[in-house]
This record gives sequence, structure tokens and C-alpha cells, in this order.
Amino acid sequence: GSLLEACNGKLYGMSIGGGNGGFAGTIFDFNPVTGTLTLDYSFNSYNGSGKQPFGSLIQATNGLLYGLTSEGGTNNSGVMFSFDIATNTYTVLFNFDNYYNTNNNQGMNPVGSLFQASNGKLYGMTQQGGGVDQLEYGGYGSLFEYDIPSGVLTTDIGFDIDLNGAFPTGSLMQASNGMLYG
Repeated sequence: GSLLEACNGKLYGMSIGGGNGGFAGTIFDFNPVTGTLTLDYSFNSYNGSGKQPFGSLIQATNGLLYGLTSEGGTNNSGVMFSFDIATNTYTVLFNFDNYYNTNNNQGMNPVGSLFQASNGKLYGMTQQGGGVDQLEYGGYGSLFEYDIPSGVLTTDIGFDIDLNGAFPTGSLMQASNGMLYG
């Protein structure tokens, strides 16, 4: 993923490996004024916090950083999390399901970044799951939205290999016409 310049002037990023939690990845910051690199959080392979983050962090309008891990969490299928840069507090917001659950409508294994749209919601995609053909490959992925105030994740699209693609990676963007593209 890429670095993010947060409102405090520091650059934040994630590593897919390393850290103090079973080499599951990290959140770090770099202070360009002092030249100091700081380890802010170690993902943990063993405590359900998520592991192997892909993509980049985003800073939402509420000041919190948000991101995704591709694995880990209670179902080992990735998590959505927030990180408070004022307190260095990491919070799992959503555990993606796994393909063993035939009701996996939310998807699993996200490998991109979140995006905050003009409506204030966070949008992202998962590479698998999504409620279509659960028994084959665990589904073909999903496009989801997350409402920050309510904490509710909703699947907008379950990809199916025949009509609208499969296994999305990367991130969405919002064009000037208000539509999301990916």
C-alpha cells in the first residue's frame, strides 16, 4: 500500500509482515520533521486482530484511520479496523466471514483499500465470498459499504463470474458524477 499523510503531519503506513505478533504485519508512522519511524501497532496472528494488511490506510472525516487485513480475525478471513492516532487505539470493527458459512454475504479476504464516499460511508471490496456460488471458491467477491455511525456493513454487490466479474482486487474511487468505479 501507500503512505497516508494524516492531519497531524505524520506519514502512516502498513507492512504485510513483521511486528511483534507472529510476523502478522504492522501499522507505523514516520515523522518527517524529526525523521523518526515509530511502530504504532503489531497485528497478531493469534488474538483475532487481523493479519497481513493489504492496501493503504485512509483517514475519514472523523479523524480516525481505517484499513483492512486480508486474513486473521475470528474467522481468519480478514477484518476492517479503525486506528485512533491520538491514542494509538486499534479497534476491530468487522470480522469478514469464511467460505464454510453458506450465508457469507459480506465477503472475505479483502485485498485493497477502503474509500470514504461523499455520503460519508466507507466502501471496499473483498476478493472472495459475497453470497454467490459459496461452494465453489468460497464465492467471487463483494462490494460493500460500512456506515460509521451505526457500525453496519452492507453488501451492495456479490460478484458472479458470468455477469459482473470475479475476485476484485484494488480500490474503488468516486468520480465527479458521484458514481463509484473499480
